[in-house]
Amino acid sequence: MPGRAERRADAGVAANARLTASSAVVLLVLLAAEGVTILRVRELLTPHVFIGMVLIPPVLLTAHKASFVLWFGAVTIHVLGHLGEVFRLAPRDWLRRIRRDVTGAGPRQWLIAASLVVGCMLGFLLLSHVGHWLAVRPGG
Repeated sequence: MPGRAERRADAGVAANARLTASSAVVLLVLLAAEGVTILRVRELLTPHVFIGMVLIPPVLLTAHKASFVLWFGAVTIHVLGHLGEVFRLAPRDWLRRIRRDVTGAGPRQWLIAASLVVGCMLGFLLLSHVGHWLAVRPGG
């Protein structure tokens, strides 16, 4: 029978896996929405900027265009490799009957919610600047 420290370590690993999976769901949805806005970025610049700001806290993007292609390839491989695990683990902190199997579901949910709230605040703060970006012509 595992000791108390081992059970606590196992619970910590499970908690981290659930947080990662829940974050993955949030990022998948936001990145998919961001990808849709890229298809018609001039017409969808406002939502593109807003979603980009929402993405900053959970991702902390530091580079934009230069690293996008490499990043996208690596992320695609990574996401596809973990997709089954995400759909298996993410709901576990959100379903009442099993959320208590691993302690800390509440703080993990608050962390996800807080990162989205901060991202939305950034998005709203920058919405007034979108018009300026639309007025700037490509190439100067």
